[in-house]
Amino acid sequence: MRGHGYQIDPYTNCTLIEQGQLGTHLYDSKEEWTRAKEPLHQLYLSPRTYRGASLGLSFAKEYREKLSNVPVGLVASAHGGTSLNDWKRPDTLDEDSEDKTLYGAMMARIKAVGGRIAGILWYQGESDTTVAEDALTYRDRFRLWMDTLRQDLRDPTLPIAFVQ
Repeated sequence: MRGHGYQIDPYTNCTLIEQGQLGTHLYDSKEEWTRAKEPLHQLYLSPRTYRGASLGLSFAKEYREKLSNVPVGLVASAHGGTSLNDWKRPDTLDEDSEDKTLYGAMMARIKAVGGRIAGILWYQGESDTTVAEDALTYRDRFRLWMDTLRQDLRDPTLPIAFVQ
């Protein structure tokens, strides 16, 4: 999911692209911090070949409301139409992998923003339904992917919210 949901709020009829959320910031496709607003992903602006986990502003809004408006930073790394295999960790994480793999690009973005990652939002999986073996092994492969990510981020209890 690349953040191109409703451009007009179906309830308020307001244009979402012009709105933003106070207290919610986005490390955008140009790899700069900005006030978060839709669309979250504008891959054509990215300097990377593989362009950067985002379920978007609705999650950030709910999260902030539940935690007394604590500031939230989103690091958008989504790339639509990909399979879990496309997000496989390269053998080595270095500058070369940052621009050649989705996992490497995601890790480079996380490293660039610094600070502590509070959690990962993962919206992916439909591309893994076209090949029966991929669908049947998705659970185990995704568990391995989560374990690997937690190891690389040095946080064995990192929350990962996922949906598909």
